[in-house]
Amino acid sequence: MLDKIADLRKDFERFRDDCAWCRQVYLIHTALFHGNKQTDTLLRDVAGWFFYDLSAITQEYNIVVVGRLTDPAGQPGRPNLSAPYLAARLSELGLCSLEIDIALDEVLSYREKITHSRHKLVAHRDRNTIANRSFGASHAMEDVNRFHSSLNRFCDLVAIAIGLQPVDLSALPAKGDVSDFIAFMRRARPHHDR
Repeated sequence: MLDKIADLRKDFERFRDDCAWCRQVYLIHTALFHGNKQTDTLLRDVAGWFFYDLSAITQEYNIVVVGRLTDPAGQPGRPNLSAPYLAARLSELGLCSLEIDIALDEVLSYREKITHSRHKLVAHRDRNTIANRSFGASHAMEDVNRFHSSLNRFCDLVAIAIGLQPVDLSALPAKGDVSDFIAFMRRARPHHDR
């Protein structure tokens, strides 16, 4: 059993790294495109089409990453490194709890909101969806924030269940991050902050 837990720890640490990356992609997108009016004006003036395209790219990529993290557990011998896979492995080892199941359900509820976009627009370009402009229901930023909070809680509960330390997946600003990029652009074009 110790070997199985050691293997699960390795899988979980890889999964948690993917969760941190998902959060980082989201934070970059929100810093650039959901910041404030001054940032929006600056981005439009500096390279409007580029930042329009980058916004679409980060939105689509976020759907891809969320989809991967919430994919079904997979087939025997061909598992997906996803939240359902980890929950299934925990259950096999008798380590799953009601709290983990609840956190998993919360994570998977966001998957339901992105599935149409993932299957019809991002992973595939469904002709009828495009022709009819039926892009699916939009969802609020609160839904995305709730997903990231639930994903962090799921990771913390799994970590504790397998003897690891919880980690806050909220990225802290670091030298050279998107905040520094925006500040650099503001300094280069100071008339935008007036």
